[in-house]
Amino acid sequence: MAKRSAAKRRKKKKITAVVSVLAVLLATLLAALDMTGVLPVERLEDLFTGRLWNSPSVPAAAGDTGDASIHIIDCGQGDSVLIRLDGKNVLIDGTTGSNAGQVLEYLHRQGVESLDLLIVTHPHEDHIGGLDDVLGDMPVKEVLMKQLTGSMVPTTKAYERLLTAIKANGSTVTAAQPGQKLTVGNGVFTVLGPTEDFGDLNNTSVVVKLEVGNGTALFMGDAEKESEAALVSRWYDALAGMDVLKVGHHGSSTSSGEDFIRIVSPRYAAISVGEGNDYGHPSDEVLARLEQAGAAVSRTDRDGTIVYILQQDGFRPQQ
Repeated sequence: MAKRSAAKRRKKKKITAVVSVLAVLLATLLAALDMTGVLPVERLEDLFTGRLWNSPSVPAAAGDTGDASIHIIDCGQGDSVLIRLDGKNVLIDGTTGSNAGQVLEYLHRQGVESLDLLIVTHPHEDHIGGLDDVLGDMPVKEVLMKQLTGSMVPTTKAYERLLTAIKANGSTVTAAQPGQKLTVGNGVFTVLGPTEDFGDLNNTSVVVKLEVGNGTALFMGDAEKESEAALVSRWYDALAGMDVLKVGHHGSSTSSGEDFIRIVSPRYAAISVGEGNDYGHPSDEVLARLEQAGAAVSRTDRDGTIVYILQQDGFRPQQ
């Protein structure tokens, strides 16, 4: 019996030693991931307990009176759009962390002290990197974003900072769903996409259409041709004949497909892009497509911040 007990103790010690070694290796791995900007697993799970998400907003009927303007903010190689709707403020994305100051400065110059709605198209750093600064600077009533699951959940520092800032701000968070409508001031936003689960974050971009008075605008995030085709299949009539198209993915050739641009047929197209960027944005192919569709193209690297004002016949560039 003594020999058996001793053998059991030796076996238990071996198991304990192996477990200890594995625990040290796992801790080292997690620390290394954290140093390279990847969010540790246990903290990611803590952020996604389900407490953050609320039911979709119930829209009210929107009027057709009052002021409305769209501001494509010049914020380098990133994306940020301010929309003002009869005294209410909406922000779509918040550029990179390094360019967050440009967005905040513009908001302050416009007298924006709070946001009624923040739309997060998708969690790439050039769209969300500066949003923790925005959320730390002013109250944000509601955040609309895609609820990601499984392998699509980002494990980046930028995403961690965003979620932490949303919690600290006390914002209501709404999971974007196709067909959902949200009323802000005198405008109505309709969520058109993503219509399904795609395998990459660009195509998970929340695509929204704005309608206010006789004005229409379409905001694409970084949605690419795969998402565009699905949008056309489901929302053909809703997409046709836009006043303003916020061009997808900074004018990359992976977006703004020929059929899509032909159907949307925008009067005005705005491209958010950094001067001399390393990506070659915007693509000559996309620019030619937009020109062929009859769109007047503006781009932040050449024109600075682009502003469209609601007129009786829809949105027009600010004079």
